[in-house]
Amino acid sequence: MPRHYRRDPHMRPHKKHSADVIQRAREALRNGKSIRQASKDFSVPYTVLQRHIKHPNTIKTVGGQTVLSAAEEKAIGSGKIKGVRRMGISDGFI
Repeated sequence: MPRHYRRDPHMRPHKKHSADVIQRAREALRNGKSIRQASKDFSVPYTVLQRHIKHPNTIKTVGGQTVLSAAEEKAIGSGKIKGVRRMGISDGFI
């Protein structure tokens, strides 16, 4: 059974920082500005900039660890993995 993540209604939601602002802040860092100064200039938290500098291709996801990888789910969805019905699993479970 899949998990359904529900945010606590009393918690303040995280601010979504646009990719453009992050890119401009990274450019300022390349030009010699400190992370702390760039965070003040672009109104982005220090830790967010630090994470984007240390791990530029990592995207944080909501929820826990999944059983299948994204590639496996895509293969199942596109029909590349066949034989599920022959194994005795009905359409109700897929």
